[in-house]
Amino acid sequence: MALTHMERIHLGASLIEEGLEPERALDKAFPRLIWKRKGAVQRQLRAWSPGAAMTAVEQLAEAEILSRR
Repeated sequence: MALTHMERIHLGASLIEEGLEPERALDKAFPRLIWKRKGAVQRQLRAWSPGAAMTAVEQLAEAEILSRR
């Protein structure tokens, strides 16, 4: 779940960097987000750069692989 969440944070941060409005980027990256979580996820999108989010995605993917061994 953490990996999927960070993949979506990366997508949203990338969309914002490309010029999409943060609210629309949030809706594209998290299409079924419940209203209670929107504020928290919006803050996360502002806090993560696309590069940092990709680094986190890579680390989480590696941790997932190692945990299955």
